[in-house]
Amino acid sequence: MKLDSLKLRNFRNYTKEKINFSPHVNFIIGPNGSGKTNIVEAIYMLAITKTYKSMKEEHLVKRDEDHFLIKGVVERGTEKQSLSLYYDMTNKLAMINDDKVPKLSDYIGNLNVILFSPEDLNLIKGQPGGRRKFINLEIGQINRAYLKLMHEYNKVLKNRNEYLKNKKTIDGLYIETLNEQLAELGGQVYKYRFKFIDDINKELESIFKSFHGKGSLVMKYEANTLITEFNDESKDILLEKLNSSINQDSLRGGTTYGPHRDDFSLFLDDENIKLSASQGQIRLATLALKCAEINLFKVATGEDPIILLDDLFSELDKVKVKNILKFIKDDSQIIITTTDLDGINQRLLKKSKIFEIENKRGNVKIKTEEMRN
Repeated sequence: MKLDSLKLRNFRNYTKEKINFSPHVNFIIGPNGSGKTNIVEAIYMLAITKTYKSMKEEHLVKRDEDHFLIKGVVERGTEKQSLSLYYDMTNKLAMINDDKVPKLSDYIGNLNVILFSPEDLNLIKGQPGGRRKFINLEIGQINRAYLKLMHEYNKVLKNRNEYLKNKKTIDGLYIETLNEQLAELGGQVYKYRFKFIDDINKELESIFKSFHGKGSLVMKYEANTLITEFNDESKDILLEKLNSSINQDSLRGGTTYGPHRDDFSLFLDDENIKLSASQGQIRLATLALKCAEINLFKVATGEDPIILLDDLFSELDKVKVKNILKFIKDDSQIIITTTDLDGINQRLLKKSKIFEIENKRGNVKIKTEEMRN
């Protein structure tokens, strides 16, 4: 899988721009604030339909404009496919070959990306909602059925919450039916999530040790039903919790138990790194998690994901960057943003295409250098 080209219209600080990428390594260089991260954000949105930053989509539209358009051509083997994301303050449209896709769950997965960015620290140190969003999007990229499952789960969850919130007298038969539906769907969500974490753990420890030299790093799912592994009883345990919490949930107008309230943590030598590790250890653990995803995506989809490295050269020393790059396959497409090319491995530069951002009086343009062979 390669991103052949990217077109931007009224996105962030870009009025109109087109970039033709190398299928191998691409460097986007420019001073801080010039707009290089905006390109990475646009690629991420083209893949996921949402920004990874804490920002409303209306703020992504260039000032004094009323819409943005992100369009890319994706190459998969001998076939090429056009993907588009359009937003006009009220509507967001995802398109494949200029045809509107009714459901986003049918769109996501056509462009798979793994993002490394300075914001990754928030994944571990931030709120559980951010980690649930992460695990949902990562599984969704490699298995579209999971996104459809989550859509069904959230629909039943919404019905249950609204019923409990608005009914003074609860119909026992009706709420039990909702509980059974939610438990059935929730059990399937557990299955996907536990498998994802099991697959990550197959590589996580060895990757972390290559970064840090020592320590056992494990990712653990934290279900508020206290389920520690998926099995035939997972659905029944959730159903029991839902049935026993009806009165409590009626008072609070929400559902206490289920995957929508779950979390995950990384444990270093049996200690939760969120509580005990240094910021440096947390950064390395997060990088190891992202590197473990690379092979997982390849195995699940048969294609290498596109790797986005946003400003990591200023965040990490040369050794850590080298360790990250060694987990990226030689035929993977990599898009890297950096302020300059000082200290970057010459072997890497020789197979790279360089894009330099010029920002003159608010007019942003991208100057392309040929491949450095």
